[in-house]
Amino acid sequence: MKKRKTKGSVLEIIVGGFVKLIGAILKLLAKAIVMLGLWVPLLYILFGIILHYTMGFEPFDFSMFSTFYIVGGIVCIVIVVIISAYNLFINPIKKARTKKEEKRQASETEGLQPPLTEEKKSRGLFRKKSDPALRAADQTDVSDMQSMDWMPSQRNIGDEPVVAGEKPQVYFSTLKPDILVHEYSNRFELFRVEGNKLVSIGTEYK
Repeated sequence: MKKRKTKGSVLEIIVGGFVKLIGAILKLLAKAIVMLGLWVPLLYILFGIILHYTMGFEPFDFSMFSTFYIVGGIVCIVIVVIISAYNLFINPIKKARTKKEEKRQASETEGLQPPLTEEKKSRGLFRKKSDPALRAADQTDVSDMQSMDWMPSQRNIGDEPVVAGEKPQVYFSTLKPDILVHEYSNRFELFRVEGNKLVSIGTEYK
């Protein structure tokens, strides 16, 4: 048989729900105060109350200090308007534009990378060259690039040097996007951009 809920347990449930409701309302109120910048006039009002009870300051007797206080209150209202406009309108628009630009760049980058087959995945990304001298010898000067924040494109692919009469396919690695891959018919030459150099980091044979 199921135990009947006592009056105490029902009261605890009601009180717990009421406390959660109050907590949610307080969180929502705090978020609104921060987002709308209402904390600025609230602090200013608190400052006026402190002056009133400690120094006998009257904020609305239209004396010289009262006038300064009222002008400060107007400045606080202007600040609230600026903060509210930024958080409610300008910031969401900026975030939407940034997200749209990131999606566009991601789609362009994805279009440059051919699909990675299961065979390529099973072989791993690369084998490191054991001789440091080979790495130094394989450094390719790319100082004639227009900028160091370049991304490979169809135009770049056509400009790549021909190795043994074969033109490589050039793209960034899907597994490690910071690795630039030169794909030939029998191997993958792997590079990392460091400053104005393309530094060879290994070769993966097919």
